Formats: sequence, C-alpha cells, structure tokens
Amino acid sequence: MTLIGDYSAFLASFRSGKFKKLRPAQSHILDQYGTYEPKPDVAIELPTGAGKTLIALLIAEAWRKNGNKVAILSANKTLARQMQQEAEALKIPSVLMEGRRVDIPAGDIRAYQRAQKIGIMNYWVYFNQIPAIDPADLLVMDDAHLAEHCLHSLFSVQIGRHSHEALFKTIVSEVQERFPEYSVLSDALAPSPSASGTPPELLSFIDQDAIADRLRDLVEHPQR
Repeated sequence: MTLIGDYSAFLASFRSGKFKKLRPAQSHILDQYGTYEPKPDVAIELPTGAGKTLIALLIAEAWRKNGNKVAILSANKTLARQMQQEAEALKIPSVLMEGRRVDIPAGDIRAYQRAQKIGIMNYWVYFNQIPAIDPADLLVMDDAHLAEHCLHSLFSVQIGRHSHEALFKTIVSEVQERFPEYSVLSDALAPSPSASGTPPELLSFIDQDAIADRLRDLVEHPQR
C-alpha cells in the first residue's frame, strides 16, 4: 500500500513558509519511492545541496501519520538540531533527543513511542549498549556511512598488550604461526616494541576467514 500518492500535494498541505514546492530531483525521487516503499531497505543518493532533508522529512511524516514510530538519525548533535529546525519549518511534529535516556524527557519518549512525533537524534543515541529508545518502525539514516563510527564498538573487541597480556601473546603467536608474512606480528611479540615500529596492518579477508573460528575460540575460552 502506498502511503502517499502525491508528495507535491502532501508538501502543500503543510502550508510551510520555507518549503513551498518540490524541486525536480526531489519530485522524481519521491515519485519513485512509492515503488520501493514495501522493501525493507531503501537508499537515496543525491548530491550535496539537492534537498535530501526535505525528502527524508516527507517520507518520515508519511510513515508517522500511518501510526508508525519514526526516528531520523544524523551524524552529530549539530546536524540533528538542524534537522529538527527543518522539521519545525515544515510544521512536522518532532522531538530532539540528546544524551542518555535519563536526559530525555519522558514526555518526548512517549510522543515518539506513540507515533505522535518523529524522534530526531544522532547515531549514538539510537545505537549503543543501553539504547535510549525502542527500535523505530522506520529508521531514516542521514549520511548512512557515518553510522560506522558508533556501530563498530558494538561489534568489535580490543585486546591490549598490557590489559590482556596473556591473551594478547597467545593470539599474536597463533596468527604469526599461520601467517608469518605479516611483519607487524614479530614486532608485537618483541620484548620491548618500539613506539615507532611497524605501523598497524590488516589481515586480508581470506586470512581473516581462515582463522576466524580459532580466534573466536581463543577469546571465548582463553584458558584452554
């Protein structure tokens, strides 16, 4: 089911003093969006300044009006605040969420949960070990590639030479035995590694796949 058949008319219904009509590129994207609307993931790419913000807000409001929880994520607080200002200019009900859950007014959280307002925040508010809000029915990610900065810590582990000395040596020794061509491993096992030694080096995807199960076992069962 298409939520909005005519986004130009939808925009006009807000009677916004700032956003009065769609640009050709915006109109084209929104016309095409109806075709992709049922898909779980949709990416929209436009040059800087082409008007992605308005597209995001119109799609978000269409979903909210249909009773869905909607969250718009930006790269940082400044961009989130700018997005919220644009929502206000368009007269779309929204709430800016910043900080920890205890920092966000309960009324704002309820308004988001009940699909009364769109939640606007940066990536760190939505993606963290103790999420501030429940998952959205529609998640709009502005500059989606920037989500990597907050997501990588949730899917990675750091094993330090000093903080996890025994496990560090075990893992480095295991990797070196299998892949001696990585010179950084020899430096890592040196008694007094130089701070200006070999720079960090990534394992190739093929090598990562070959040793992934063994590394997982070492991390999960370090005493074996």
